[in-house]
Amino acid sequence: MSHDQNAWNHPPYTLPTPPSPPQEPKKRRPLILALKIAAGVLAAFVLIGIVGSAMKSDKPKSKTNSTAATATRQAEEQTEKPDPARETVTLAGTGENATQKVPLKGDYLVSIEYSGNKSDFNDSRGTNFISKIDSSDDTSISFGFSKSLTNDIAESGSKTKRLKNLDGTYWVEVSNASAAATWKFTFTPE
Repeated sequence: MSHDQNAWNHPPYTLPTPPSPPQEPKKRRPLILALKIAAGVLAAFVLIGIVGSAMKSDKPKSKTNSTAATATRQAEEQTEKPDPARETVTLAGTGENATQKVPLKGDYLVSIEYSGNKSDFNDSRGTNFISKIDSSDDTSISFGFSKSLTNDIAESGSKTKRLKNLDGTYWVEVSNASAAATWKFTFTPE
């Protein structure tokens, strides 16, 4: 039998290599990496915000700190904003009139000045100049039995009166004065 001698001389048979699985495009990896970094940075900012707000909290940690914090806040408020009821106040006007209402608290020295209070008869005598202090809370006025500040018959005058323990909203009312009269009441805290 004759054999083909060339049949055994061919190269060894090799199996074909299976196709490799499809690979992701290389562009997606940087995008995913960028998203992970952004998420990490965002999480860090959120954590910093939470910790920062917890540190800034006005709520005291204990009862002792609560009293101290409240006292400190009240002291800061008092130093920042002066009490309008403890400032010098001047109320002025003409003729028979009432002033605007003002807050007053504590003791005051009131300087009273008036002029031009001539009688209708154009003589050298003045007419009555009556003034009183009034309040929406009359019980807070404690400077005697009267709320009168002046009851003078004069063309002009000046005087001082001490008012004690004021605490409320007050105004001055001038009556029986001539229309040409000018007046001023200055309340100075003591």
